Amino acid sequence: MCGDAGHGVHATSTKLARLAQLAKKNSLFDDPAREIAELTTIVKQDINALNGAISDLQQFSHRAQSNNNRQNVEHSTTVVNNLKQRLMQTTKEFKEVRAPRLSSPRPCPRHAHAGRSWLPKLT
Repeated sequence: MCGDAGHGVHATSTKLARLAQLAKKNSLFDDPAREIAELTTIVKQDINALNGAISDLQQFSHRAQSNNNRQNVEHSTTVVNNLKQRLMQTTKEFKEVRAPRLSSPRPCPRHAHAGRSWLPKLT
């Protein structure tokens, strides 16, 4: 269970790195908007699923505390807290990656040369 959540956090971080790479592209004609939108949706879904999985792990850990010795309880608590912290960091990075793209809309290629008098105006 914990291993799956750990792998999920890592996979989501990898997707987030790809999203950051795409979001940094400044090309006017090669704007990967569709891929960014798809990846954004996937990362959101991953984060929501991981939040649920980690919450389930935390509940399982709390229920098992009465049946385990102190060392097992401490280990379970440490593992769950580590996963929560890694997911919180991933969520923070996700918000940071999305912020510049959300705050500054990309110009439309059709209007890229607006204001340049040497181009003929299309009617």
